[in-house]
Amino acid sequence: MRFPKLYCKGVPYRAGFVEVSPNIHPGHINLEIWNLDPDHDQRVTDIGDDCSVDTDVTGNTEIELDLAQAKELVRLLGMAIDAVERR
Repeated sequence: MRFPKLYCKGVPYRAGFVEVSPNIHPGHINLEIWNLDPDHDQRVTDIGDDCSVDTDVTGNTEIELDLAQAKELVRLLGMAIDAVERR
């Protein structure tokens, strides 16, 4: 099963995609961040789109989270969401 990517473009100079995939390494969640050049075509909705060129991607980081780490990341994201919503 292919999981969708989250396109983050709210701050153009920090635009990119977040990709989450299960079991690339058994029992782990793969978290991958694709950084995009600030001048990339914002019509791009996926790094696989035809309108995306290799030069749009300026960096990529990939980590593997075990289940406890993935659950902790969800908890921390929830805390950050609450803080932004309260502001």
